[in-house]
Amino acid sequence: MKPTDGTTFWEQVYKISSEEFADMGKFLIASEAPRPFGSKEVPAEEEDLTYSLMREDPEALYQFFQEQGASFESAVKYVARMNKRLGTP
Repeated sequence: MKPTDGTTFWEQVYKISSEEFADMGKFLIASEAPRPFGSKEVPAEEEDLTYSLMREDPEALYQFFQEQGASFESAVKYVARMNKRLGTP
C-alpha cells in the first residue's frame, strides 16, 4: 500500500520497525538467553547434586533433557560442562 500522506508514511515506518525490532528481540532471547523468562536460576550446588544422581541413570538423564526441551547439541554441551565442573570423565 502506497502512503497517501506524510502521516500514513510514518505510521507504516513505525509499524514495520516495531515488528522487526520485536522479531529481533525474540530471536536474541531464543538464541542467547541462558534460561527461559520467568524461570529461576538453579543454585550450582543443587545442579551438581541433581546431575550427579542423574549421571548414573541414563533414563533419568534422558527424561531430564526431554522435559527441558534440550536439543542433542545442548545436551552434549551440558554433560561436558557438568563433567568438567565435577571433575569426572
